[in-house]
Amino acid sequence: LWATIRAWIHNTGIKTQKTMSEIPDRTMYYTNFEIAKTSWFKKSLYWKFFKHIDSVGGIYTGRWGDNVIKYIGVNLFMPPQQIVAMRGFTYQHGAVYTV
Repeated sequence: LWATIRAWIHNTGIKTQKTMSEIPDRTMYYTNFEIAKTSWFKKSLYWKFFKHIDSVGGIYTGRWGDNVIKYIGVNLFMPPQQIVAMRGFTYQHGAVYTV
């Protein structure tokens, strides 16, 4: 996934908010709770980014998950001041509890 995205950015010359080297490898949003303006995903460069990832087939053959794709896409294309970390509440996923 990371190599595919690096190559796509290089080949298209698209300007991003961060470089891939500024986004830690193996990092992702790890919760089922998120608030997003969904129109941003379809009207921004994120949509082109996602369509390219989908066209490569790694979602199906490499099991590239939505959480890591969203994490990279948001960090590449959304201005940092618009990203808000939600803290201070308990999250439950099945029988695993995190605070």
